[in-house]
Amino acid sequence: MIKHTIVDLLQFLKRPIDERDERQGMAHRTQTFLILFAFEILLMGVIMAGISLLIQSGLIDASQHELGDLLSRFPTWALFLLGVIFVPILEELIFRFSLQYDRNIPMLIIGGLFNEDKVKNYWDRFYRSIFYTSSILFAYAHIFNYGKLSITILAFSPLLVLPQFVMGNVAGYLRVRFGFLWACALHMLHNFLFIGMVIASMNVALPKADIQNEDYSFSLEEIPLSNINTSSKMKVGDDSLVYLTMPTDALISDLKDIPRESLKIRAKGIKNYRYNIFFRSHFEGQNGRDTIFKELQKIYDVELVKGISEHIVYELIVSDSNLLSQHEVQDSLLQRMNCKSNFKRTEMTSYKVKHLKIWLDNFMREDITTDIDDTRLFDFSLPSTKKFADMRDTLSLKYGLGFKLHRDSSDIWILKDKVADEY
Repeated sequence: MIKHTIVDLLQFLKRPIDERDERQGMAHRTQTFLILFAFEILLMGVIMAGISLLIQSGLIDASQHELGDLLSRFPTWALFLLGVIFVPILEELIFRFSLQYDRNIPMLIIGGLFNEDKVKNYWDRFYRSIFYTSSILFAYAHIFNYGKLSITILAFSPLLVLPQFVMGNVAGYLRVRFGFLWACALHMLHNFLFIGMVIASMNVALPKADIQNEDYSFSLEEIPLSNINTSSKMKVGDDSLVYLTMPTDALISDLKDIPRESLKIRAKGIKNYRYNIFFRSHFEGQNGRDTIFKELQKIYDVELVKGISEHIVYELIVSDSNLLSQHEVQDSLLQRMNCKSNFKRTEMTSYKVKHLKIWLDNFMREDITTDIDDTRLFDFSLPSTKKFADMRDTLSLKYGLGFKLHRDSSDIWILKDKVADEY
């Protein structure tokens, strides 16, 4: 059974034919599906070993992989919902649903308008190209998983997208032979396995350093791709310091007594990890935090430098009080503050100007301040746009509110890779 299934897959891939297999029952299809899934996972293991060699050599930066970003932005249940259910169904609809002629709506329309037999003959004649074009497009749609495109990523792209190309071919075989739902099932099971493996391993602490000397004991463990929702802990003893699942910025902030919002992490090898650190001093009066930071500097070859950050601050002001008064709420005691948004407009009722300022701050992602202390309530109808210029024009022309621009500067600290000395 296993040999027959693999041989049939390889013969199909040698010359793909749009021919559905209606002869076999559910038991046979399930068995075939499981065999192909196991075969595909086996191939994945071999291919991923090759990709791992590229990562270990430093040619490919795995820290830029999209999965790491998703793990930091979504809770585990949302990531599974997105990656195991929603994305596989969407991608199968885009890349493989139309691999059967009788489900390909554009081809059916063309066949209805012209000679259907001739259109079907062209479909069968060029089906090999149609099938592999679908697989290649599906594979290269995933090249962006590795972050910003570079010459190196493009050069190694055939290997980097080979896992998706293999999975796409197997899913294409199942789609043509057994139907669309079988391709979706393979895609879902594939994503479930690999995302599950990453999530299961993301909190596994990997030993990085273990230093024992007459002055102190220091051990460091890395937790790669750790979920941002993981709680961090710090324990301070008379002669010890312990950090558990501590993100980089929080760790450096505590070690150097720097406000976390003033710290920028630019070091490539350190920014996407969490850390377990165990430190014990062997004599009194030792600065444990300073010693830990010096060890981190040596291990990751980084330095902390001071800089200045300049940014724009927008002060919300009243430029036309008469125009603003036209939107004052009457019988304000009977009104409740409310905000409703859709993709076109945001309707705010019974808002004070200071409440509007808070909304603008969050929605526009700009640094906005105001000294307006008006207790009156107003109704605002604003465009749901992220373009600050459009929002500014609406507030000015319709509500008599303007912005005064200020330039502000503040101290920042940058953790960056050391630059090698030039001789």
